[in-house]
Amino acid sequence: MAKIQLDGALRDAVLNQVLYSIQDPNWVGVVSRWDEDNNLVWSDNSLANGQQVVPGGGAAHAEEVMIRKWTERLQQARIASPTIVEIFVTRSPCVDRSQARQFMGTFWPVGCMNKLRALINIESDVQDWRIAFLNYYQEGFVVDAKVYGSLALLNKMERVDIYWWRERHDGI
Repeated sequence: MAKIQLDGALRDAVLNQVLYSIQDPNWVGVVSRWDEDNNLVWSDNSLANGQQVVPGGGAAHAEEVMIRKWTERLQQARIASPTIVEIFVTRSPCVDRSQARQFMGTFWPVGCMNKLRALINIESDVQDWRIAFLNYYQEGFVVDAKVYGSLALLNKMERVDIYWWRERHDGI
């Protein structure tokens, strides 16, 4: 699968998310682009406790916010489904830190990795999912071994390529 090509609006949005994450180590942001079209670029970030975007209370992870806005963005783009989805996230999706939730008529399981897997299964018309992350999700100074295993499971899915940004890019 192809790596994410940073250009135009996608590059600008990714740079903004990286700058925010440097300024605030707790910041998690996600940028998505559909069909390699810089008119179809969206940025989302994690939301603190008490947020109103994602049902269920508590905090909302950036991936959850992106998923919650998916249908609205399909309508905005006036398409039934993109063919290519590129996602850049400042940290690899969590395994089990985001709570299970009910929204968009769907039950979304625990963990952003599992929520992404569910979205990929739902959006069967997407032919190519390109997901890159800047840093590994971690608690304290140690990356949980579960993170590596869950990334491997997501990578085994057809149509999905998830990778650490540094493995394929020289910089941002």
